[in-house]
Amino acid sequence: MDLLLIRHGIAEDRSRLLRDGDRRLTDEGRLRMQAVALALREKLPEGLPVLLLTSPLVRAVETAEILERSWGIPEILTEESLGDGDLRRFLAGLRQLPADSMVAAVGHEPWLGRWAETLCGHPVHFSKGGSAFFRLNPADISRGELLWTHTGNPR
Repeated sequence: MDLLLIRHGIAEDRSRLLRDGDRRLTDEGRLRMQAVALALREKLPEGLPVLLLTSPLVRAVETAEILERSWGIPEILTEESLGDGDLRRFLAGLRQLPADSMVAAVGHEPWLGRWAETLCGHPVHFSKGGSAFFRLNPADISRGELLWTHTGNPR
């Protein structure tokens, strides 16, 4: 199974007037994610349908919508564990999928960095819009090989 972990794009700053889960992508965040989506599309393995999962937080949903349009994916599924960082629950869901699946999952720091380190055994940094692509071990999907990263910088 292939897994692409993606951190949401640049979002509104934290504020006492705005709940964290309601923070939206900024105009710059949307523009950068559109460019990132195109760059990632070029790096993804061809021929595999992509299952696109997202955290329920607004900035992640908006990021996933950009990916959905750019990649021509028919639907986005909301996955609570991407919002609350529950790796065990996330992996349990992945275990239900066919071994030849390609999953793209939009989430948040610090969870993605922690998950990536668990998967491959070393730290992985996720800037906003950044991603990491793993080939998961078919015998134990809680372990995988990090094949590449993308900084989130569209250039």
